[in-house]
Amino acid sequence: MPWEEAGLAQAERAFHEAHERRFTYSTPESAVEVVAVRVAATVASPKPAQAARQGNPHNPTAEAEAPVFFGGEFVQTPIFSRDDLQASAQVQGPAIVSQTDCTIVIPPGWRGRIDPYMALILTRAETG
Repeated sequence: MPWEEAGLAQAERAFHEAHERRFTYSTPESAVEVVAVRVAATVASPKPAQAARQGNPHNPTAEAEAPVFFGGEFVQTPIFSRDDLQASAQVQGPAIVSQTDCTIVIPPGWRGRIDPYMALILTRAETG
């Protein structure tokens, strides 16, 4: 086990060696204090359920409009409530999508669409 006594002693030696390489000195007689530990984990999970409701894919209704600064000028921009956007809805930028925990800006030349899992996917609009 890496956190047993031998593993800790090895980690402490490695720390002092790395400190020596980085700062040209080390103090192995000093205690080592762990200040932060980062852990990453991956867990298999079931696929989320798809949304039961389908919205109008081509014409969601904006709840408001406001001038928003894009490209050096103010552009009258529709504001959509995230709760009102249903699966398959599409929003052409410029647009603002407002939800409880964040505000999503869809700049000009971009579009947003709600996928079957209710994720808002932004893509650059095709030009030409």
